[in-house]
Amino acid sequence: MITSGNIDNINKKPKSRLIIIGVIAIVIALFIVLTIVFYPSLMSKLGLKNSQPVWYAVDLSNGQIYVGQIQSITPETIVLAKTFYMESYGAGTNPEGQAAQFFGLVRRGITAPLVTDQVMFINRSTVIFWEKLDSDSDTVQRLNQQN
Repeated sequence: MITSGNIDNINKKPKSRLIIIGVIAIVIALFIVLTIVFYPSLMSKLGLKNSQPVWYAVDLSNGQIYVGQIQSITPETIVLAKTFYMESYGAGTNPEGQAAQFFGLVRRGITAPLVTDQVMFINRSTVIFWEKLDSDSDTVQRLNQQN
């Protein structure tokens, strides 16, 4: 025979199951969101990032060219890490016998007394343009070996 006490117990079981299922659904959704947000950062910190770093050349209005990895860009600044600058080694002739100017990359911030963390904050008003360097170029492959 069913009494009112038994009916109350029957009604409570489905509600508690719904609550448990709801809590599990919220935990799973939270886990998915946190994974999407923090997974790239975690992989990078653990050194498990597959891709090579991206290198950019930044040309300034004074003729100076910097090469590095862009960390951020705002309307006021470009933040460039692992910075190198172009230095001219003089003029000469290329293998085809034509006149040419020779350049090399010099790591910025490693000579005493100006040792820095190699992070530059470049004023955007001095930047003419910046461009991504091809990952297959000799320059980028050498930069990746050095860093």
